[in-house]
Amino acid sequence: MTEEIIREIKAAEEKAASLKAEANARAEKAVSDAQAAAVQKELSSAEVSKAYRSTQLKNAEAAAEKAYEEAVSSARKEGKAYAKKVLENADAFVSEIVGRITSGDC
Repeated sequence: MTEEIIREIKAAEEKAASLKAEANARAEKAVSDAQAAAVQKELSSAEVSKAYRSTQLKNAEAAAEKAYEEAVSSARKEGKAYAKKVLENADAFVSEIVGRITSGDC
């Protein structure tokens, strides 16, 4: 009877050791899988961030180019308007100068 109890205790200890080993193996695999997933997510996040940065940079360059073109266009319009105004007022001065030259009053 004691031998039978000892055998059952040994069998229970062996089963417990086996269950503990299996649990440790599953825990190590879970940790390993989690680490691999973390590395993959880190790489994926880095790629997404790089793509986002590139897109934002292109958008900023396009916006700056558009603002530049608008500023140049506006400056051209203002310059043409100013030149037209100056030329319209120049007729009076040109007539006066031509009159002085032709009358010999230079």
